[in-house]
Amino acid sequence: GNANAFMAMLMIGVGFHLNGDPSQIGDIIKILGVRYIIGIALALAAYFILPLPLEYRQALVIVFLAPVASANPPFTAQMGSDFGLASAINSVSIIASIVLITTALVIML
Repeated sequence: GNANAFMAMLMIGVGFHLNGDPSQIGDIIKILGVRYIIGIALALAAYFILPLPLEYRQALVIVFLAPVASANPPFTAQMGSDFGLASAINSVSIIASIVLITTALVIML
């Protein structure tokens, strides 16, 4: 229900912490860079290569450019890793995905 979305956003808000450490910013850029390079490559392949109807290919493009799942920061904390970094990656990926998906939709439609 709606409580799950609220709790996910609360957890991200609690954990989000950019301390200005260059290594943290570098980690965010590396992780999201790899994610979005692969996502863009898969989106292009799905759109131009797959023999599916146009609507399916457009949906796949959106899926490949989607942000990191909001369940990742709590899972990362449960595994004993850096919760703050996972929350920061999640928040930055939402903004990046909005830009990428909007750009893809403008190009596709």
